[in-house]
Amino acid sequence: MVPRVTGTEGRSGGLERASRLGEAVLTFDGLTNNGGFLDSFHSYPDSLEEVADGFDLFGLPELASFIRMGISLLPPGAAPQERRAAVDDLSEGDGERLEDLGTKYLRLAPADLDERVAAYWVAHPTEAPADVPMGELPHEIAALLSDYVYTSARREEIGLDRVAARNALFTRNHALYKRLRTFDAGRAGIAALMGDSRTGVRLTAAVHSLAWQPREALAILREIALAHGLDALEAQQVLKQYEAGTLNLDW
Repeated sequence: MVPRVTGTEGRSGGLERASRLGEAVLTFDGLTNNGGFLDSFHSYPDSLEEVADGFDLFGLPELASFIRMGISLLPPGAAPQERRAAVDDLSEGDGERLEDLGTKYLRLAPADLDERVAAYWVAHPTEAPADVPMGELPHEIAALLSDYVYTSARREEIGLDRVAARNALFTRNHALYKRLRTFDAGRAGIAALMGDSRTGVRLTAAVHSLAWQPREALAILREIALAHGLDALEAQQVLKQYEAGTLNLDW
């Protein structure tokens, strides 16, 4: 029996660390390119320390150092909701230092950051820690499935304006699928997710389960296709390609 994976619990333990940090750097970079470095420190919704950790992970230590130097100008432990006021209250000298860090960031930030993140994700399909709760699943399968759920659910949650982050999460999820499908327990775990309460997870699992549980997968896809929104459009497109024999999941 394969236990159903229904949540994204355990992120604090590092199970989806590469996915989380990839999303962090892409979100921060998008804010910086659209509104500037100072605006990113204003409006980035989560931990800036994770952004710095992400740049380290993806081989960009100079960018990580700029983030950490900027953090050092703020009050220690400032929460995201307190950061805007903290940035506004910077002295003239510290404000200029933050702007200078932004200039350096924009000079060094690669234009293909999303491709770098996606390439890392493909090369490192799981970042499983030693304390992954295995249940009845082998250690690697449990880690892969948890990250599979995270990337499926998170892609649905983030805004459509964050194109790079959405595309990178999609690429990461596909790499996880290609690894999971090589195991009986991996295929069974993906199939179990067709019963997830979140449409994005259910849709992704159904698409990937077409190869081994086509009847159940087609039923889920047809159900989603009758609704409205992006998930419905994606389900309709998948059904069209599947019925025409042109659906390719081997890229």
